[in-house]
Amino acid sequence: MTTCWLGLLLSGAAAAGTPAAPAPQPAPVIEVVPQFPEGQVRLVAAGREGDAVSIDGWQAGELPLTTQLAEGPHQFVVEGSGGKLQVEIYVKVKPKDVLEIDLAHPPKQDPPPAPVAPVPAKADPPAEAG
Repeated sequence: MTTCWLGLLLSGAAAAGTPAAPAPQPAPVIEVVPQFPEGQVRLVAAGREGDAVSIDGWQAGELPLTTQLAEGPHQFVVEGSGGKLQVEIYVKVKPKDVLEIDLAHPPKQDPPPAPVAPVPAKADPPAEAG
């Protein structure tokens, strides 16, 4: 009788089937975001106190303004009763200091560093047919 009972259990498990394998998950998408040094920047412009300033198209506040910026090229636009002032400069941050930028008299600058191009991988020569 024990053999029959065990046989029924085994045949019942086979009839129910094994659980289906989980559906394959898509490969994760990995986005590589370069990291640039960031630092504090204080923006000023003599006679333009209280004028609105935007940085890279985003409304940032009013002059004088202290904000956090990543190192790199930035576009600053000051608008107010004194008209519109547009300045494009490469900001080189100082990690532990506050960099002051006078937008009315932007610093003369060397050209920004050229981006580093990725090195292409070497391709293996085609296999010879034979």
